[in-house]
Amino acid sequence: SRPPAPPPAPDGPPTGVRPAVAVAEPRREPVAPLPVPPGRKRWPWLLLGGLVLLGLVVGLVSLLSPTKVTVPNVVGASISVAQQRLKSEGFEVESLRDTSDKPRNTVFGQDPEGGATAKQGTTITIRVSEGPAIVNVPDIVGDGRLQARKTLTDAGFEIQETRASSDDVAINRVISQSPSGGSLSESGGSVGIEVSSGPERLAVPDVVGKSVDAARSALEDFKVTVTSKEDDKADPGTVLEQDPARGRAPRGSTVRLTVAIEPKQIAVPDVVGQSQNAATKTLSGRGFEVSSEVEAVKSADRDGRVLKQSPTPEGGEVNRGSTVTITVGRFDPKLDPDPGTPTTTTTTPSTTTTTPAP
Repeated sequence: SRPPAPPPAPDGPPTGVRPAVAVAEPRREPVAPLPVPPGRKRWPWLLLGGLVLLGLVVGLVSLLSPTKVTVPNVVGASISVAQQRLKSEGFEVESLRDTSDKPRNTVFGQDPEGGATAKQGTTITIRVSEGPAIVNVPDIVGDGRLQARKTLTDAGFEIQETRASSDDVAINRVISQSPSGGSLSESGGSVGIEVSSGPERLAVPDVVGKSVDAARSALEDFKVTVTSKEDDKADPGTVLEQDPARGRAPRGSTVRLTVAIEPKQIAVPDVVGQSQNAATKTLSGRGFEVSSEVEAVKSADRDGRVLKQSPTPEGGEVNRGSTVTITVGRFDPKLDPDPGTPTTTTTTPSTTTTTPAP
């Protein structure tokens, strides 16, 4: 074949340099993108990438942030132990001193509290005891018990209370104290007080059922007062009640007695059906005068029996010494000569009167 023809010479004067030969670039066809297979999506890959990025950020922040640790509880420890422990955990320590009921150099407070979390390097403030404050003891001798306790409590003292009998100091007032009033003592310390229980307490004898004279003799260490009470069962002058009843009471205190007397009004006993003698004895024994009447009866079994009385028991109570009239049956065979013939009963007044026994 024939060789290709040389290119035409360029216009212009000759330069002595051979002109460059132009090389034609090969023609490139555009490449179409690969088709995405059906059913495959891009969002899971995007989500995965976001999570990875988030994890990197969190890790970086954790590396750059100070470590948080639990603050030890040092309350109750000595100042030296507390400082050593806090510093070993990476904390700074500030100590504040104040009076307290805790022993000297004992930690009685901290901020932040034990159990909280804080960054390493945080300053923990601890409160250290200087011991109790020294204060004046109030003088409360002679004060009432409640007021004395309030005074000592307000001054910051504990109280140890005892009781003692006293004839001079009124009950529930302070007899003595220790330490004495006006002395110096540690706040929070104990002050002993002795409180009067009044005069010596004695056993109170039981005098119920005794005569009033015997009761007064048994109660010679006490003041005795007597109140009367009507009683139709107990003998007059008998002690029915006492207050206080036995137990113990202060020497010279009052014992109140209730003593029986005869009631002014008493119930009338029912004597209907009794013999005249029995009825008279019953009524006079209760303090009544007795008047009797006779009434003829036709039945021998009613002879000498009380047929009726006035006043009756249903009439209520009457004055002691009042007269009760009884009607007594007297058998009269003439009243019933023929059992089939009706008869009448005749009542004959009697002048018999019985005076109650003294």
